[in-house]
Amino acid sequence: LASSYYGKGYGDNPKYIVNELLKDSSEHKLIWVVNNMELAKTLPDGVAPCINGSLKHIYHLTTAKVWIDNCRKPFFYKKKNQFYIQTWHGDIGLKKGEKDVEEHLGKAYVDMAMNDSKNIDIVTSSARWFTETTRRNFWYDGEIFECGYPRRDLFFNSKEDFVNEIKGRLGIDPGARILFYAPTFRKDQKSEDTDFSCYGLDWEEVLSSLKRRFGGEWVGMIRLHPNVSQFSSCLNLPSSIVDATQYPDMQELMLISDCMITDYSSSLFEFGEMMRPGFVFALDYDDYKKDRDVYFNLQKLPFPFASSNEALMGFINSFNEEVYLKEMNTFYKDTLGVVDTGTASKQIVERIKQEMKK
Repeated sequence: LASSYYGKGYGDNPKYIVNELLKDSSEHKLIWVVNNMELAKTLPDGVAPCINGSLKHIYHLTTAKVWIDNCRKPFFYKKKNQFYIQTWHGDIGLKKGEKDVEEHLGKAYVDMAMNDSKNIDIVTSSARWFTETTRRNFWYDGEIFECGYPRRDLFFNSKEDFVNEIKGRLGIDPGARILFYAPTFRKDQKSEDTDFSCYGLDWEEVLSSLKRRFGGEWVGMIRLHPNVSQFSSCLNLPSSIVDATQYPDMQELMLISDCMITDYSSSLFEFGEMMRPGFVFALDYDDYKKDRDVYFNLQKLPFPFASSNEALMGFINSFNEEVYLKEMNTFYKDTLGVVDTGTASKQIVERIKQEMKK
């Protein structure tokens, strides 16, 4: 029984584990939790839908041999012969979470989280840094499986035909180079009247700078965070910019991109595993730090940090690939201890088979 983001669709780490299970699905009955039947239509053949909160959902929760999830399971009872794999939905990132921000979470969430952690059999991890963070702030003392993150397997295993297929879905020419802008949300973005000036990327100038520095024809693409996805039309984007906010798979968008810009999104750490140019563009850094404490000093990461469009274009124009790659390799190897190799899904499926034999 698998779920992602409380039934919001077929995606994230559980999707890639289930895709791997589908390769020998005759051995398994695969069930995916969705919030409605429209989402059920997005499931691949061989995966049966189950409506979140239904009697059928409760039945499968109590009878499934394996649970796979990337979010907390609120107050469900797990039997001894069930195996619960928690892949979590974020690993290496800026924003502090769980116990590290316990005072902001509320007692109900903390109680639920502590109960959930007692039920978990393994938490998957992609890096030594995340393993240590999980130990410290997840209210969890069980096994941590350092196998990598399944959703990043495609960074290592995808062929050019697949990249061009994704570009085709988005209406992007196969030969185009892509700038991917993926800012995260702010807590006060609640209506169409909200001030979205924090997303004020100068598309024309930045794309021109990329063309001058790296060559080729560049296309801009944006994806807003799911919490504010309904406001993408408020940004008054140039007609040439591809709005990929509703595209279901964030990792596929990163895969096809040649450069990424974000503010406080952990997605930049994922994108960085491909060692492509990445930049931090944060117009409201001082205000953001007051609202949400962070694990890393943005200005000391290997990604160039810009607090204005002018500074961003300066970093692009003077980008030194040799220095960048050296700093990135040191950061990912020594500071983070990343273990992704493109085999996470296979390793987890092998573990599932072992557990089911028991």
